[in-house]
Amino acid sequence: MADAGYPDIQGENWFGILVPAGTPKEIITLLNREIVKFVTQPDTKDRLAAIGLDPVANTADEFATQIKTELTKWAMESSCALCAMRRSPSLAQIPQLE
Repeated sequence: MADAGYPDIQGENWFGILVPAGTPKEIITLLNREIVKFVTQPDTKDRLAAIGLDPVANTADEFATQIKTELTKWAMESSCALCAMRRSPSLAQIPQLE
């Protein structure tokens, strides 16, 4: 982000698997257990590392917390970026969001 003119904004990519709301807890637990088994296998870890990924085998609750944290963070970051853009004379015409 520093190259884009936002040196204070830090971000990273992450991937996860989501299920529809209302999915039974036992299905979520089963999926989580099998996914954790897969991503923690040495061969899988090596293949992911080869493409620059570092697998994290967290729980569904931990992932839900991460999503909520990231949503809050990026809502604040995008709001600050929009305010900064509005202060720029060439971008002053950006409409206010309600």
